[in-house]
Amino acid sequence: MISSELAPYQYSGGLGIAVENLSSQLVSLGVTTEVYFPSSDPLATARCRPTKEFIPSAINIQIDVANQTDIELGPGLVVFCQKALDLLSRKSKKCFVAHDNEAAISVIIGKQMGIPSVFWLHSLYDHPARSDFPASVRKLMKSESLLSSAISDSRIMVTSSGMLKDALSIEWPCRLREVQQAIQEANRAKKILIVESLGLLQERVSSFMNIDVATKYDLTKKPFILFSSRPVLSKGIGFFESIAKKMQNEGLDFVAVGSPSNEVRDICPNILWLPWLKKNDLFSLMTQAIAVIHPSLTEGYGLAAAESTKFNKNVFCHPVGGMQILIECQMANEVPQFTKEELYGLYELWGSLLATSTQCDAVAVWRERSINFDGLVDKWVSNLSRKLFEKENSVQQGGRPWQTITWGEALLRASEKF
Repeated sequence: MISSELAPYQYSGGLGIAVENLSSQLVSLGVTTEVYFPSSDPLATARCRPTKEFIPSAINIQIDVANQTDIELGPGLVVFCQKALDLLSRKSKKCFVAHDNEAAISVIIGKQMGIPSVFWLHSLYDHPARSDFPASVRKLMKSESLLSSAISDSRIMVTSSGMLKDALSIEWPCRLREVQQAIQEANRAKKILIVESLGLLQERVSSFMNIDVATKYDLTKKPFILFSSRPVLSKGIGFFESIAKKMQNEGLDFVAVGSPSNEVRDICPNILWLPWLKKNDLFSLMTQAIAVIHPSLTEGYGLAAAESTKFNKNVFCHPVGGMQILIECQMANEVPQFTKEELYGLYELWGSLLATSTQCDAVAVWRERSINFDGLVDKWVSNLSRKLFEKENSVQQGGRPWQTITWGEALLRASEKF
């Protein structure tokens, strides 16, 4: 597998956890698995120690996915992916998995080298312009969209049923249309492998149950609603603030975890901020919250939301992308009477955020567009009030069982295509 992100998920999202868990699943199925990542990621390097389930291999390249601009990142990503593919080609591997959007370049270069690939579409973050890449790579790309080019060049594309459903049900806005068309073409070519978030997450033990995180952070005076995703606009932190503002007289605290940018912090005066938490501390906090909400604009899988359902029966999310399976399995609450127009509005907002280059620009887009979602925020508030205060039945976690087939099993079955 090739991944530019292996740092702990509290820093870089759920991708590092996804890579580790998938590696463990494949090894348990008898598949030799190695993960290439950049050595310049100190957090990943510090924690990535080889085990029998996980063999990390650092590539000596200085890139910083979290902090470099796309223009700065482009050339380094090409070098990273080329080095990883060179190593891979010497080991007679059958195929490789590009496990994040930055590693999508490896799919394009890999096709040129005759190495079949699996492109795992974790999110709809699309590198904004191929002009950021060297000319030798630009001429290999089929379009201005990195994701579209990677989907087209991969032997198998992996996504969730919800993401595919969104791609087939509404027309995505201009920045995302090329990606949508590539997904639709892949669907017609029958090269899409569907897996769900529930097939990745491991069963959790209850050793964290005695950790009283709420007391440690003085959260015992009022019931609190938790936002456990990264505090960025794409994950819905703007919606969380809007909900908090409308419910400020309900005797609740609205708590988010992480280190937001100054620009995001400035537009969220009704949110209490906690620092990044260790996994077990975060899981404990989920059990102590009155509800956990995930108002993301789009989600490939919604791993954070899926994990939340393990620890709290009052999980609420937008019915978008990979989070839809949680609602279908009666593990999470949806926004009632959610319309196609509202779904399109979320994708349109995401497309506009993709076009921004700074946090200031992104916040400006949210300030301008947030009024368009007033009705949707009212639905959130009404649904939360009914479920939390009027004791209307929430989701039943005895609904459909967790998906039994794992990501590793699904990938192994699909490997016949190679």
